[in-house]
Amino acid sequence: MISSPVDAANTLRVPAVQPHSRSEPPSPSEVLQSSSSGGLTKPHRQPSASRGTPFMNARALSGSAVPTKPRPEKRPRPSIPLPTANNSQTARVRPVRTPTPPPEKPLITILPPPLPKSLHALNAHPPAIFSGNFDIYGMYLPFLVKAYLPPGSTSPDYAAVYDTILAYQCKHDYTARCFLSLSSDAGRAESASVFDPMMERPFDVLISNLKHRAELTFTSSERTSFLAPDHSPVSPGVIGQAGLPAQCGVKNAKGIWKMKRVWVGEGEGEAGECENVNNGTIVDAISAASDISMKANAGKKTSKAVKKELFEGYFSFSVSYDQMYRKAGHGSGSTCRFAFWGVRAMKDNAGKEIGIGPGKGIGAGMRKGLGWG
Repeated sequence: MISSPVDAANTLRVPAVQPHSRSEPPSPSEVLQSSSSGGLTKPHRQPSASRGTPFMNARALSGSAVPTKPRPEKRPRPSIPLPTANNSQTARVRPVRTPTPPPEKPLITILPPPLPKSLHALNAHPPAIFSGNFDIYGMYLPFLVKAYLPPGSTSPDYAAVYDTILAYQCKHDYTARCFLSLSSDAGRAESASVFDPMMERPFDVLISNLKHRAELTFTSSERTSFLAPDHSPVSPGVIGQAGLPAQCGVKNAKGIWKMKRVWVGEGEGEAGECENVNNGTIVDAISAASDISMKANAGKKTSKAVKKELFEGYFSFSVSYDQMYRKAGHGSGSTCRFAFWGVRAMKDNAGKEIGIGPGKGIGAGMRKGLGWG
């Protein structure tokens, strides 16, 4: 068979493969081989142990392998067979634990603490009537503090407080005055502590939504104003909202009024005597508040039976001023809060109470009032 010149040329270009002791990178001439069409193509190279990095080829020629640490085999967890008819007897059943109830404690009868004497006295008298005029005295007044809790005393002396108040009542000396009307569930109050700086007189504070409570209590913040809040007996009382009618310069006003009876004197007392500062005559304390009665009864002494009752309560009030008051230099408003003692107002010889009375604001329409905060 005669070979063609092309075949002879292709044969000359392919060098003979010589065995090597080590692997060498192939030369560029090994990449090209002749094809049936007479061209040069890239041969298909089989994977060989002699190909790769020099380190891998040296390891393959030496016939030795680098020792590797064998991985521990994962042991499968033994599966717990489900209980069947055959192995139901051998299946492990976890016992159910029943909680042991705690030992029963013996029943102990808890007796209520003994009631104070003042509360026994209150229950022995008819219920208080929270209606009419009252004179109010701040609980923080020094002469009342001394009378309420004398040095070394462990219980309040309500009788001493009542007698001390009467001595100042006949002099028209009081912290505030109020009028309550249960028929209209409203009232009003006046105090120098709630002063209108523009009009230079006390605000006419309106009390609305008066509600009766079988047990009137005070909040923790209100109790801080009391001298001895723990001694205050549990008794009925009234609670209401305080505010102002609509008026120029006042933006809003709000407050609260609480009052209850804490002491009733044994029997009925007589009206005391006080000195008329104007002419030095001695007149009845009940008529001392009325100038007309004073002039008509100067030098006379009357004896009228009065019921001894002492009330305690709490009053808080805050008012915010409008631009008109602020421009006048009265600030943005004021706040007042205090605990108080209260006694019924004095009466004249005709038996009429001397006080601020219902005024013009008390009525059904006042409960809808204006100016509430």
